[in-house]
Amino acid sequence: MEFDDPSGLTEDRMERLWVSDAGNDRMVVLDSGGAVIATFSERGRREGELKNPGGLADSTNGRLYVADRDNERVQVFSNRGIFLDEWGKRSVKSKRLIKRPIDIAFTGDDRGSVWVLQSGRDTLDRFTLDGGWEESVDLKELTGDTLELAGISCDRRFGWLFVLDKKGNRVIVVNSRRELASKIEMPEGSKATCLVADEKRGVYVGDSANSRILYFAKR
Repeated sequence: MEFDDPSGLTEDRMERLWVSDAGNDRMVVLDSGGAVIATFSERGRREGELKNPGGLADSTNGRLYVADRDNERVQVFSNRGIFLDEWGKRSVKSKRLIKRPIDIAFTGDDRGSVWVLQSGRDTLDRFTLDGGWEESVDLKELTGDTLELAGISCDRRFGWLFVLDKKGNRVIVVNSRRELASKIEMPEGSKATCLVADEKRGVYVGDSANSRILYFAKR
């Protein structure tokens, strides 16, 4: 199987890998050895259909949350790929319009919630698992800088946020009190393109300019 612009990746509780295959408007499920188990969805705007899917996150309730970018919504699927819910631009329960979500991260706390990163915005929005808006974090206000946000990951143990800023070629780190913890600058000649946090408040960053993965431990 060939992918066309894989834009999101997560592992579920059964150690299966879920890939958002953006160019083919579908989700692909792989086993731990990389073999394809299933594919689901197709291009469209109806429930369960996708247009240019981006980031995705698996939650403790066994549901998969997908940033359905060009449909301007978040879709929720079961671990069998069955459509369960959607919320976003046309959803009254979200209380806040979602416009082109590009990435999503599960918090991992007891009550459960997800952070949503949206294209062209300098804020992060946190929603309950059924789409109710809870809070926002204004990264431009925290940093005082002009930003181009492109990815988000959450340390599930401590609740720290790690946000990829393409314009600054760096990672912005926000602690659980919603304070700026640090700005991780990329080494000269590198280009940060993706990231994932671990449970020690460290972060792995993909460097596309040098085809490598960098790791930054908490200082």
